[in-house]
Amino acid sequence: MGEQRRFASVACSRKGKVTRRERFLAEMDAVIPWKPLLGMKLHVGTDCKTGRVAPAG
Repeated sequence: MGEQRRFASVACSRKGKVTRRERFLAEMDAVIPWKPLLGMKLHVGTDCKTGRVAPAG
């Protein structure tokens, strides 16, 4: 008996047309500098009394 193929491998091998979503994500990967963005630490301050985000400034 031959080796049974999994659904995911069959789906990948039959893939022909690139979807809009895949094209968009590939373009974003090329344009956006992900390493510096992922390395940033964002600080979101909160007001201790109300728990709301403190206004900037």
